[in-house]
Amino acid sequence: MGGSYLSSPVTKKISHDTSNELLVVGVCSMQGWRETQEDSHNCELDFDTNTALFAVYDGHGGSEVAEYCSAYLPQCIKDANHYRNGNVVDALTHAFLRVDKSLISPDVLRAMKREMEEGELDSLRVEAAMPLDQVLDKYRGIKDVIGNVNVHRDTSFASQFGDLSIQKRKQQDMMNTTFLHADEEETDDEYDSGAGSSSSSEESENDEEKENESERDEAKLIGFRSGCTAVVAVIRDGELFVANAGDSRCVVCQCGTAIDMSREHKPEDDVERKRIENAGGKVSAEGRVNNGLNVSRAIGDHSYKRDEKLDASEQLIIAVPDVRSLKIDSCREEFMVIACDGVWNCMSSQSVVDFVRKRIADRGKVSTICEELLDACLSPSKSGNGTGCDNMTCIVVKFKRSVVKAGKRSREEVQVENEDRKRVRIAGICD
Repeated sequence: MGGSYLSSPVTKKISHDTSNELLVVGVCSMQGWRETQEDSHNCELDFDTNTALFAVYDGHGGSEVAEYCSAYLPQCIKDANHYRNGNVVDALTHAFLRVDKSLISPDVLRAMKREMEEGELDSLRVEAAMPLDQVLDKYRGIKDVIGNVNVHRDTSFASQFGDLSIQKRKQQDMMNTTFLHADEEETDDEYDSGAGSSSSSEESENDEEKENESERDEAKLIGFRSGCTAVVAVIRDGELFVANAGDSRCVVCQCGTAIDMSREHKPEDDVERKRIENAGGKVSAEGRVNNGLNVSRAIGDHSYKRDEKLDASEQLIIAVPDVRSLKIDSCREEFMVIACDGVWNCMSSQSVVDFVRKRIADRGKVSTICEELLDACLSPSKSGNGTGCDNMTCIVVKFKRSVVKAGKRSREEVQVENEDRKRVRIAGICD
């Protein structure tokens, strides 16, 4: 994406490490040359029983949509009927569309606007690394709104709250005041206006309605002017599912060979260009949709999704992800890397795998490798085409193994076996 640059890069990094009996994880994000940090992420080792979730959200036009996704998209996945029925592929697609649609809800937009005004988005960057239940405890208000947005007729989003402890409920009630206040104002206008029939009260109500309308119009810009790409990886019972919309990427190291678990969605790609042109848009020579976005899939950006005659999968920009899956064999799959385009614009999938693999055995913390990777990608100056000047976020997930044999096998042997076993399946929307 385009954007302004600082006179010198912000190289301070936000890093953390975590692990369990199966996975060792390191995460790092860096603002770099950009004026603001618009990335966000999720790292949930205990997302569900025998299930972990990792995600990177690369914001554009602001950080609000990326932060919103990191707070609510994981729970949308878990609450989908598809997920409960064991269909992770459809659950991922459902969650992307559901969160995207919720961004045009007036209540969500106003709540996001108020968070921006109160400076809450800075704290959300920290909360993206918190356990999911703590995040949900704090922000039940918006979550309830998402629960009222239907995609595929699933209205079960708020069902998890029945198991919350009394203490957590009290914490939520305290934090919900800001988000629910707007709803109370609308309810009073709709049902209590007859309590006083004087002209002065009517004028007051009219003024209040105009103020609310103005607030809605201003807040509406948030969901229309900004968005984010998203790559989400779910590991469940030894199988990896990766959903991607945009130009971030997930790569698995398979005995030293880089296996792409996602593909970038660029406007100039044949499938993407055809959809854009069918929707009445144009792809510029620079690869931008109507001279604007340089990605063809994203959550948010509803200024590109306004044709009411078209389905959500037919708009200029769509939130429909591609989903790929892979059975994890801990003697073959060594680790995976999830990162935003700030990394992949600087290094190829194989280069990143080689970089990480050389260091993963002798670094005390996996996050140290992430930090070194971001430093390697950072441009020494802001001149040029912008490569190495973007925000950067990277997650490295190491698969623990009881027998370490994979490193002794040749890359050619692995490639032959890949062809024979066809271990990577592409599900959902085909490439």
